[in-house]
Amino acid sequence: MSEGAEKAEDQEPAGLPIEEIPDCDLIARLVLFPRMYDQARGLIWPNTFEFPDSQGESVAWNKYIDFPEGVHRLGCAAEERKRAYRPDCRYVGYIPAEVKVIRDLKNARGHGFSVAHEPSEGIHHAEIRYRENAGGEVPIRKGDKAELKALLRDAFGSLVPHSCV
Repeated sequence: MSEGAEKAEDQEPAGLPIEEIPDCDLIARLVLFPRMYDQARGLIWPNTFEFPDSQGESVAWNKYIDFPEGVHRLGCAAEERKRAYRPDCRYVGYIPAEVKVIRDLKNARGHGFSVAHEPSEGIHHAEIRYRENAGGEVPIRKGDKAELKALLRDAFGSLVPHSCV
């Protein structure tokens, strides 16, 4: 991580430039109990990436966050915020992925994902979004979305566990 990036998770998002995320960089998806994880079942994949109303899903970018320590700090901060209205919420770790692997995912109809820097929630913040096929003539349908979400399962690594207690 670059000098000055150590405190990136504490920086205010106002006015931060949007940067291109290189394919070789890493991203991390925070995993929260009980929505995304259950001790008996492990990761609950349908809830790990939901893309509500086709919005993006948040990830942390390793350019500005140390893996694993910085990601765990973000997760513990998220746990603390969410416990104010969900007392049972716990951060249990994160799952990592290489940006290129996510961008290279495509379903049978050619739809895939984009990964873009979205510093509105902090300089470390990025989002995974659905990306229509190159021609754009075939819209993304519900079945495409289900197929794409299933592809994410193999693109992300195993849970890097953590307990904030």
